[in-house]
Amino acid sequence: MAFLLRLLVWALAFYAAWKWLRGLFQRWIQADPRFRVRSTQRDQPPLSGHMHKDPVCGMYVADESAISQKHLGTLYYFCSSECREKFISQGR
Repeated sequence: MAFLLRLLVWALAFYAAWKWLRGLFQRWIQADPRFRVRSTQRDQPPLSGHMHKDPVCGMYVADESAISQKHLGTLYYFCSSECREKFISQGR
């Protein structure tokens, strides 16, 4: 019984120390400018609008950041110029 009590005390002490260190590191990270979001990332407006699936890789792309290509009367959206070139080269 004494063994279980000692084990419980050590587990509680370890848990308390872990919580204390975690809080200390979180405050340190928040105060350190190296871990802050860069102003270019913060100033960008959030993407809005419709999401389209890239037919080559299957990634979903927003209207604002997509590269579009009209092919046989259908407008396709691509995540990158590489996917667009691959689509064109496959002759779909």
